[in-house]
Amino acid sequence: MRDTSYGVDHRFVVIDIKHEYTFPKTYQKKQYQPISDLRKAIESISQNRLTLVYPPLEDADIFLNVIIEYLFEAADELDTFSASLVVEESSMYVSPQTIDPSLQRVLTQGRSKRIVVALANQRFLTNRWIDNLAASMVAFPLAIPDRDILKRRWGLDGEGLNERLLQLRHSFAVFDLETQGLSYYHPIGSKGGPEL
Repeated sequence: MRDTSYGVDHRFVVIDIKHEYTFPKTYQKKQYQPISDLRKAIESISQNRLTLVYPPLEDADIFLNVIIEYLFEAADELDTFSASLVVEESSMYVSPQTIDPSLQRVLTQGRSKRIVVALANQRFLTNRWIDNLAASMVAFPLAIPDRDILKRRWGLDGEGLNERLLQLRHSFAVFDLETQGLSYYHPIGSKGGPEL
């Protein structure tokens, strides 16, 4: 977020469906407080570099649709606008056969509008449509079914990958779907360089 390569009009938006509305004390600054009101979320995106949105479960699809529409409108109106959208609990919007239409739109058209999307989930998303559009995949230690998915879908040694990640807590691997390269990394913010 502090990286100067992001322009002054870049926005980081995190959408995370929550049932509880507690937030770590280290981020108690007012502008970083999670928002569960759609109107306030749009206001925050227009004014702040970072917006955390905790949509109510029953309105999650409406929140996603309106926020994505706003990002596209902002990109059309301002040439210097760009955004990084993180959708946590993305399995709420994606199943093996379907994907939310607004999410589909931003995944197919977002790059041309300078909008990048990251889908985060506790388990691997098994959707071939997303596989065709994704540039990379980040993995933390894996559940047994997810290790099997890595082997079946991409030919990766899920057991070996998991074993290596368990050696250092919070380490992670990045699989580049375009080059088929696999890289291991230290926890973010740790000393000793990025490569594990």
